[in-house]
Amino acid sequence: MVEQCHQREMDTLQDTLQRIKVELEMVQEELNGTRKDKFMLQAKVAELRNSMKTVLQQNNQLKQDLKNGRLRKRMDLKGESTPVTPVKIPDCPVPASLLDELLKPSASVNKEPLNNLHNCLKQLKQEMDSLQKQMEEHTVTVTSLASAEEELQKLGLHDDNINDSPDKEENDEMQPS
Repeated sequence: MVEQCHQREMDTLQDTLQRIKVELEMVQEELNGTRKDKFMLQAKVAELRNSMKTVLQQNNQLKQDLKNGRLRKRMDLKGESTPVTPVKIPDCPVPASLLDELLKPSASVNKEPLNNLHNCLKQLKQEMDSLQKQMEEHTVTVTSLASAEEELQKLGLHDDNINDSPDKEENDEMQPS
């Protein structure tokens, strides 16, 4: 009976350990996927930054060309009596300071979530190791108890029914002392 209880406890611990191992593998796969996504997104951000720089340079060049062209037209048309209609150059809808900030390469990528996940995985591995040690100790204990029980049964000193039997008291009362 005790051995069965210990065996059930051992099975429960092994099941728990197996579930934790599966969960650890899933989390590690998720972490690897997240890392791949992070690197892809970092590459896209770098590409977008370069594109934005190019567009800003082209925008500034076009503004400059337009201003230079208007000045030349004014110079050419000063001799004529028709007034030149000014062309309004729309400003960039995004403030220049924000664009500059966006174009700066990020000096420190926030690694805190990855660090937290890594620490969680370390802790999970430590718990798994601890459970494994407990299972090994439990196995040794169960084995030694089982062998001790067998030895006691061989010697006739251990019988589960002796202490629990209600007939024992009746038998003791019937026998002369």
